[in-house]
Amino acid sequence: SNGAYKGYKRDLYEGGIRVPFIASWPGQIKAGTTSDHISAFWDMMPTFADMIGTDHPENIDGISMLPALTNQGTQKEHEYLYWEFNSVGGRKAVRMGKWKGVQYGIRKNPEA
Repeated sequence: SNGAYKGYKRDLYEGGIRVPFIASWPGQIKAGTTSDHISAFWDMMPTFADMIGTDHPENIDGISMLPALTNQGTQKEHEYLYWEFNSVGGRKAVRMGKWKGVQYGIRKNPEA
């Protein structure tokens, strides 16, 4: 269910992309804590890399969310988040802070 949020799955409104993230890591993540940190799937790889203490590529869009999970250090924030789906007529969205722009009916040029 998307609850009170507009949209449905594979939609770019909050009802289509907002999901809870639940994490358990005894001794590292305090039980019952919550965070308002906004992240995306592409943040998982740098987060896992930080968890095991290894480097990750610098030229990726993901930002480790380990500081938000462990409440240690300063959590970096995304300047913006961008989504694009080329199916169903094409859709794209950008989120900056609390604002989001959504555009439907975008089709990629098949010759590009």
